Amino acid sequence: MALINTIREKSGWAVGAIVFGLLLFIIGGDLISGQNRLFNRNDTTVGEISGEKVELNDFNNTLEQAKQAFIAQQGRQPDENTLGYLRDQAWNQTIYRIAFKEQFEALGLAVSDDELYDMVQGRNVHPSIRQAFSDPQTGQFDRNKVVEYLKNLDKLPPRRRISGGILRPA
Repeated sequence: MALINTIREKSGWAVGAIVFGLLLFIIGGDLISGQNRLFNRNDTTVGEISGEKVELNDFNNTLEQAKQAFIAQQGRQPDENTLGYLRDQAWNQTIYRIAFKEQFEALGLAVSDDELYDMVQGRNVHPSIRQAFSDPQTGQFDRNKVVEYLKNLDKLPPRRRISGGILRPA
């Protein structure tokens, strides 16, 4: 009986200590970590490449372009495994865009307009362009579809535009 009486008398302190500990855990963890959501200072940085921060919106735009290219090529929505692969691909494209572009510019490497034309509708069409504009029944590449697509590029909704570094939205 004496033990139960002692617990009743001290229970206020025990509950107070538990509440204080929980508050310290919630608030303290939010203040100490770099992602402080308590005082509305959201950090939307998903990574850093060559000293440049990669924002969540930029990464999501790249991921969305990869998803749309997949849908255009495969004619179906990506499943979870494919979505993981597309995330990796989007991150690698972001690395390429930030880290390698700087080096290419320093070396003076660029794709000329003639080379770009050749990759899109010339004699040496890029494999992804060839795949996207081939007839599904025959497998034959249709250059006229590419020309028609390019003429109507500014009229297409952003989700229908093929990306991935070869054709970019207008």
